[in-house]
Amino acid sequence: MQAAIYQEMTEINRFLDKKGIAHRPIVEVGPFPSRLQASAWMEYMARKHAEQKMECYSLGYMNRRPWYGFIFEETNEPPA
Repeated sequence: MQAAIYQEMTEINRFLDKKGIAHRPIVEVGPFPSRLQASAWMEYMARKHAEQKMECYSLGYMNRRPWYGFIFEETNEPPA
């Protein structure tokens, strides 16, 4: 499992595609009013799933738009 926080879904998908990470969302959450609150959620999820090494990603413009998060798993399918 992996986690990400973002402001624009298209941007996080593009980022993961560039890294060659095909993925399937498991949980999607938000909106969070700030990056700090979204980061706190992601850290909580990483602690909750400490038995698994969870890679975390953060991508946003640091503007006033809300933040979102999601937990996802890699798939064997090539990125779209």
